[in-house]
Amino acid sequence: MTTYNFATEVGVTPTTQTWELVTNTKMFQSPLTNAVQTQTRKGSYWKTTATFNNLQGADRAKMQAFLAKLDGQVHRMYFTDYGYNRSGNAPSGDSVTSLTAGSLVIGITYKITFVGTTDFTAIGASSNTVGVVFQATGAGTGTGTVVTVGIQVKGASQTGSSLIADGADLTNTDYFKAGDYIAFNNEFHIVTADCSTDGLGEITIPIAPPLRKSPDDNDPINFVTPLAVMIVMSTASWDTRPGRVSNFTIEAIEDVLA
Repeated sequence: MTTYNFATEVGVTPTTQTWELVTNTKMFQSPLTNAVQTQTRKGSYWKTTATFNNLQGADRAKMQAFLAKLDGQVHRMYFTDYGYNRSGNAPSGDSVTSLTAGSLVIGITYKITFVGTTDFTAIGASSNTVGVVFQATGAGTGTGTVVTVGIQVKGASQTGSSLIADGADLTNTDYFKAGDYIAFNNEFHIVTADCSTDGLGEITIPIAPPLRKSPDDNDPINFVTPLAVMIVMSTASWDTRPGRVSNFTIEAIEDVLA
């Protein structure tokens, strides 16, 4: 099984799209009193229906080839909510906070921007070279500088409806806002409340749906271009009108076992 990236291989924006969170919740109602009880379990997933109208030329050909390559439900694709517009203050680039050696936090991932008098190999780097990315094993000394690189999961074995992360700006109000998306460990989540970083660059992110499986420590978190791993449910078909103009519809659900 291979997971292909729709955006890079096809690069066409849907004409219309529905994006839905299907929760694994059941309701039970007493036939005697009409009292209602609800129960939820793991396994909620995202569902989408995307239409692509009036494709022709290279766009039409790439869409046809991509759908055929998926081979029904054999392979997967990375897909997203094309109506998404991030509103939090998290920066759009990977590197977000410039620090001098001596301010590094053990366990955070950094990229060297200036070596100066700092021996970065003593605190986890493979070499004292600008551009090298490393996880700090100590604070460091000297005049060297680094930038933090993205954010990552802080601590393994996390469960539930929140995620603890680090590597963010040391202090940033509304780093994520309700409605932002994040993706990690092949899971796609929506942020359910505004959240800010603390003075150590850590953040607790409330999310839905709940975690299906515990991520590993330092798993990277994608908040710039979050993608879901999805299975196409409909067959690979399209209509064609004179002039070789075609309409496509893709129906897909998130792969909860990815």
